[in-house]
Amino acid sequence: MAIETALSYWFVFLIVIAAIELLGGEEERRSARRRWPANLALVAITAGLASLVPVGGLAAAHWAREASVGLLNVFDAPLPVAVTVSLITLSLTSYLMHLASHRIPFLWRFHKIHHSDQALDVTTTFRTHPAIYLMVLGVDVLLIIALGLTPAAIIAYAAVVLAIDLSHHSAIRLPERLDRALRPYMMTPGLHHIHHSDHVAETDSNYGHDIALWDRLFGTYLAEPKRPPSRFRYGLKQFPQDRADDLNALLVAPFRRDPYS
Repeated sequence: MAIETALSYWFVFLIVIAAIELLGGEEERRSARRRWPANLALVAITAGLASLVPVGGLAAAHWAREASVGLLNVFDAPLPVAVTVSLITLSLTSYLMHLASHRIPFLWRFHKIHHSDQALDVTTTFRTHPAIYLMVLGVDVLLIIALGLTPAAIIAYAAVVLAIDLSHHSAIRLPERLDRALRPYMMTPGLHHIHHSDHVAETDSNYGHDIALWDRLFGTYLAEPKRPPSRFRYGLKQFPQDRADDLNALLVAPFRRDPYS
């Protein structure tokens, strides 16, 4: 029930943010008219698969607990310890999977669909190839069962990260001073916007979904863009606008010969 409630909240949150973004001005509305048909089609196609990730993870956690499978269950870890270990594991796994989706060519074939958007707003959050959710679900279920992660942590993490992801991609930004104050500790919208740059040196940074710890620890943290604001662009240089806005082109892109096209 908690997962279903969280999923309904993200849908309402998405609509509210999208409505506010459209009030931003004619440039925002012109961008939406060009990009949203493909983005919203991907949202519709992947909505069910996206919900499978937290629901499937929660089901796996309940099964592992009932069957006494997984390290935390086998050793009967106290609830505070189990929740803490679970949250840290989920956060680190999220970082590592995102990093792998950029560094491993096969995974990049699918993840590049998300990065090909040439503007950023709340609809970019779910501009994702359907296959991505199946991959994430497979990894999550195996990890949850192997470690016996707690259902409570999975629910909490899914709800929080969902809200963070929506805010990360939104055109509605935090006040600049607040964003800068938070950057050393958590992944802010400003940091994630740097990650969506079309400049590889900027794209290969800020992989975390929640805290800044993992990027700082593994040397992928970038506090400021490397280029001046006048030269900053979103998207992928090798992914032209006509393909970036075409649903069919996005769905077949992972199966083209060149994984970086």
